[in-house]
Amino acid sequence: YGGYFDFLLYEKKADDIVVKYVVCILNEGKSIKMKELDEILNFARNMRKEVLFAILDSNGDVSFYEASRITLI
Repeated sequence: YGGYFDFLLYEKKADDIVVKYVVCILNEGKSIKMKELDEILNFARNMRKEVLFAILDSNGDVSFYEASRITLI
């Protein structure tokens, strides 16, 4: 776990239930350090999962953003 995510989101496929996403909850307006983002993305990649950020706004609404790693050449 390592504190890199808040919960796991499962997906049901046929007779299997598998973890598809690691979900990180952030309050709207809260920043995240690049090092922390890098650690979250590395953790998810090592687990072969995708990352979702759940952003909670001041009205209590949640928006989801998928994050992934890219390599610039």
